[in-house]
Amino acid sequence: MSTVPLKVKADNKVIFKGDPLPAFTSTYTGFKNDDQTKIISGFKYLAKFSYKNSNSVPVFVPRGPDNSMTSLGQMGGQQPELFNPGTGYFSIPFDGKKITWNLKTYEGYTKVTETATASSTSKRCSVVRTTSNPTTTQRSAAMEVTEQIVFGVYPNPVTDKVTISFKNVILQSKDVTVYDVAGKLQSVKQIRKVTDGSLSLDLSPLAPGVYMISVRVKNETKTTMILKK
Repeated sequence: MSTVPLKVKADNKVIFKGDPLPAFTSTYTGFKNDDQTKIISGFKYLAKFSYKNSNSVPVFVPRGPDNSMTSLGQMGGQQPELFNPGTGYFSIPFDGKKITWNLKTYEGYTKVTETATASSTSKRCSVVRTTSNPTTTQRSAAMEVTEQIVFGVYPNPVTDKVTISFKNVILQSKDVTVYDVAGKLQSVKQIRKVTDGSLSLDLSPLAPGVYMISVRVKNETKTTMILKK
């Protein structure tokens, strides 16, 4: 098996003052064997898991019949096999269709199956509480499903004004900062609110070069690189 190059080109869009933001699209070239863009488009939802191992030593449950993750649709990533002492975390991106995590361990001399499920309508549920004698290992897992934050920047490269947009997020100008490649904070001439989920930044005073736009949203920091012409 050998790799082949895949090119992704952002499509040009034209809007006028007062128009809503256009749909961001792109053109792919280089697909082989009837591959499709949905293969690399990513997933809209993220199932977040945590586990707790109260024992002083790690516990190993190999992926397979005793530690399986299945989906009615598509998903990415894998569940862990090694559960270290203390609390650990992992996430599974998926398309919103039901995913199921089955974990089988011994409680005394009886094998017990614990199951956790997630879908686009899930919120939070406590799952997977098991013990394993004779080491009396205890583990627990909790799961939360969130919609991944969609971050758009247009145009890029930019001459003067650039628009930042998020889906289902209310943006505030105080949450946006711009840095140069050396990490120095840059003064932005104007940050104007376009809609609840989009802001316009005037970068015309900045010298040509590469800059990093950092946005604080929903207790996360999202960053993207942009080229100023």
